[in-house]
Amino acid sequence: MNTEWLQEYIVFARHLNFSSAAKTLNMAQPTLSKHMIALEKWVGVPLIERGGSPQLTYYGHRFLECAQSTLTTLNSGVKACRELRHSNRPVRVQWFDHGTYLSDRLPHVKGIPFELTNTSTEGLDEPYFAVLDNDLVDIVSSLDFSIMPDFSKAAQERGIKTAATVAAPAALAMSAEHPLSRIGKLQRADLTQAEFLIVDRAYYDLWRSYIAHVLGGDLNLHFTLKSVHGVTANMGSIDLGRGIVFYTAEELRRFYSGRDDVVIIEELDGAPLSMPLGILYREDNENPLVHQLARHLTNNS
Repeated sequence: MNTEWLQEYIVFARHLNFSSAAKTLNMAQPTLSKHMIALEKWVGVPLIERGGSPQLTYYGHRFLECAQSTLTTLNSGVKACRELRHSNRPVRVQWFDHGTYLSDRLPHVKGIPFELTNTSTEGLDEPYFAVLDNDLVDIVSSLDFSIMPDFSKAAQERGIKTAATVAAPAALAMSAEHPLSRIGKLQRADLTQAEFLIVDRAYYDLWRSYIAHVLGGDLNLHFTLKSVHGVTANMGSIDLGRGIVFYTAEELRRFYSGRDDVVIIEELDGAPLSMPLGILYREDNENPLVHQLARHLTNNS
């Protein structure tokens, strides 16, 4: 028996007219009649008196109660199972690689199932937002958008929550021939009008705003796009020229390991450089585990 027949039978019982019931169900009348005959055959007793004015038989009235109860229970069970599956679905975390801070933090998560994903963002405009808007992931590990008013506002308008997590140790990488590499203790003011390299076109505007906010908008920094195909794999082979790369100290050391022509500076004004990181997630995400994990990642105690 097809459970759709039960719904069709309930609608017919309300109209007691095949034509009207078929119209309500948006189906052909002969199809409805065929289904009702098949239902009666399955039940084993006549449910409908097909005289001049169709009526339910004694059996039909009793079966109507059963059909209504069965559909209510079935629909309730289906809804509960779907909600349970959704609420218990592992939280999908898109990890834009800025070091190991997230991998160090996640093992301490207890009772919240999650999975790290590497969803492709190729061809997506505003990738950080797009993977959330398209429900490809639940949480994006990223730069700290909350320090950039324009990007924070754009996220808020899309229903995306921005939150700070940690400040990872950062560094500046530059050629050993760069004039600033010869300064013993680099001061922030020394970076005035310096040229910074951004290696990914999709994130150019984001990184330009981010670096300016982290280092200071008063420095009048210049930015140059130097596209690198396969950033993680090929970043260490590019010619820096007169440009400077700002990134986590961990990743810069890995990128330029073994290159004597590159200098990595980890302090500015005599203090360690830091890179504020954060997460993004949709405020209307119906999975409560997403919000639990977000609270865990933003709790720095």
